[in-house]
Amino acid sequence: MSGTDLARHPNLWKRGSRYYVRVRVPADLRAVEKRDHIAISLGTSDQREAVRRYRDVHAKVEQRFEALHTQLAGRDAITKALNEGQLQTLSGPGSSRARRACRPT
Repeated sequence: MSGTDLARHPNLWKRGSRYYVRVRVPADLRAVEKRDHIAISLGTSDQREAVRRYRDVHAKVEQRFEALHTQLAGRDAITKALNEGQLQTLSGPGSSRARRACRPT
C-alpha cells in the first residue's frame, strides 16, 4: 500500500508506529464535546489492517456525532418550549409583572 492509499482515507493518521482515526468535531457540537478533534487508536501498526479497521471506527464516530446532533435538537426543542411557556406565564394577566404594572403609584 502506498501513501496515495492514505489519501483516500483523509482521517487516517499514523503517529509513531500506530494508526489512528482522527476526526474534527463539528463546530456546533463543541459545546457538548469539548475537544476539537477525536483520535481513536486502531490498535495496529499494519497499514492494510488499519485501512480495514478505519471504516468501522470512522462510522462509529459519525454515528456518535449524529446522536449528539439529535440530543442537541431535542434539548433545543425543550428549551424553546420552556421559553415560550415562561413568556406566556410572565406576560399573562396573573403574573407578578402584570400586577406590578397595574399598581397605582
